[in-house]
Amino acid sequence: MQDPIALQYGISQIPTTFLLDATGKIVAIDLNGEALKSKIKELLEIQ
Repeated sequence: MQDPIALQYGISQIPTTFLLDATGKIVAIDLNGEALKSKIKELLEIQ
């Protein structure tokens, strides 16, 4: 976890998931299950 990229993005566990919006901005980290499904649905409705 001392890799420069891990430090830059605050990764403290593997696997770590990042959800990006259409512009590439990180909008969520480490969501799973219903929380992930809900966030994806929210992002798709906005666009």
